[in-house]
Amino acid sequence: MLEVSGQAALLEPWFSNRTKSLVKTPKLYFADTGLVSYLTGWRTAETASSGAMAGALMESYCVSEIIKSYRNRGLEPPVWYYRTKEKKEVDLLTPMRAGADDSELRDILTEAIWWKPWFS
Repeated sequence: MLEVSGQAALLEPWFSNRTKSLVKTPKLYFADTGLVSYLTGWRTAETASSGAMAGALMESYCVSEIIKSYRNRGLEPPVWYYRTKEKKEVDLLTPMRAGADDSELRDILTEAIWWKPWFS
């Protein structure tokens, strides 16, 4: 119901082998981070930005804005997330250009997984 009403979005995992994605869990993002903050009792920006869930709230905001930018143009967003079996994760994966194939996405993922510890 939340997804149909636009209040939340499910981000599916990306795999080059599509049958693997059937056993992986999608990630849930709320489209309205203001509502999330209100429901969790975060009444000020300082509380939301310095709390234990500040990173998750910012991630949810960024992902939901990207998804909304596609949907507002009448497009289905080509976005996924990626997680290795070692639990390393790329929060948002989207092709840089229309028609990007799995090999290009794999190359980007290999680089992103390698660089992410430097930015964490």
